[in-house]
Amino acid sequence: MRFCLYLFCLALLVSCASEEKAGPAAASTFLRYFNGGNNDEARAIIQTEDQGFIILANTAIKPSELIEAHYKIKLIKTDAYGNQQWQKFYPAYGEDDNTQGNSKLSYKGNGIQILSNGGYVITGEDIQNNSSQLMIMTVDSEGNTPHYKTIKSTLSMSGTAVTTDSNGNFLALGAISSSTNVKNMVLCKFRKTSLDSIWTGTYGAGTVINLASKLYLDAGDNAFWGGTIRKDNTTNAIRFIKIITADGNEGGIDFDLPLSKPGITETGNDICRFGNGFAIIGTTNEKRGGALGDFDILFKRVSADGIELSSKSFPVTNQNQEDQGQNETGNALCTTRDGGMLLLGTIDTQGTLGRGDKDFYLIKTDAFGTVEWTQSYGSKFEDIGVSVIRTNDGGYVVLGTTTLSRVKTITLLKVNGTGNLE
Repeated sequence: MRFCLYLFCLALLVSCASEEKAGPAAASTFLRYFNGGNNDEARAIIQTEDQGFIILANTAIKPSELIEAHYKIKLIKTDAYGNQQWQKFYPAYGEDDNTQGNSKLSYKGNGIQILSNGGYVITGEDIQNNSSQLMIMTVDSEGNTPHYKTIKSTLSMSGTAVTTDSNGNFLALGAISSSTNVKNMVLCKFRKTSLDSIWTGTYGAGTVINLASKLYLDAGDNAFWGGTIRKDNTTNAIRFIKIITADGNEGGIDFDLPLSKPGITETGNDICRFGNGFAIIGTTNEKRGGALGDFDILFKRVSADGIELSSKSFPVTNQNQEDQGQNETGNALCTTRDGGMLLLGTIDTQGTLGRGDKDFYLIKTDAFGTVEWTQSYGSKFEDIGVSVIRTNDGGYVVLGTTTLSRVKTITLLKVNGTGNLE
């Protein structure tokens, strides 16, 4: 069943756009927008212990077209109904002057994890003089007492995902640019209290196109991640990596495996645990039957030892099951209560589906990848999917970015277990 929900009307946006005035809601589903007048780009979301949500975003501060933008990390805490409880910026307004020069302090956050004490650890980048350095920071449960550390390097680095090992130390995944401006993967380990660097490992699998925003550890503190690599000027290929990170092992490679056919252009955008292995979502230009064409949402299953178990694409079709010939991107995924998967994509709204520009698109599958239902949600503006999580009540929360009159706005959408707004 495909049911298009055209929810993002201008009147509703205006009624919800003011973060401070958004009234409480009691429904189990909702739509919320968050913006403070600047371009806000959503990055990640986690459900908190009190059933609320913590949203990680980046805010671009650009007073005029003649002044280069600088960035602040934006953290928003909501209750279970998406009503804002507090928001914090890092660096805070008034604290962003760089005492070492005339430029503004500029930080971006890309990955977040909740800590055992209720606080949060964030990784991203410290941007100075057109170069980035990998940054890690911690805050308490109310977003206060930020503690920053940056890895100083002559090369440009940025953090993408962060997690905590069995000893409470932090591991941050990111990308690093070599002297020839080729981006490789980097994994950094930090001490839990001081945030001092313990070691940094670089993994030269090729030019990094993008890395998934999640990093996983097994019981032995070995790290798993996925992403998109281009090697030897060939097409983009999804890779799945396992790195040994237990104490005494400074990031030794266990395996680094390609998961794409030669000649096929594929990207991996998100990864999650699935059964005893992992699932990856992205895009592929391989059509069913092997021909090349437009980009479709791609779903892959892979075992914990790196064996590809299945690969399937999901072209958007009309009521006659005809491919609409439009581009779709797989953005994020999560598991469902019944052992299936929920895939979040972004679709170009051509043909018979969507209102205009780009829309959010959900695909619910069973454990074997068979589609059970699909839903689309969109406005006449650009709606880009960022993250999807399963909530404790069996529903799902979609985080995205909607561009309204050229201003990027954070979008938070809660649907029930069948993808509907009640």
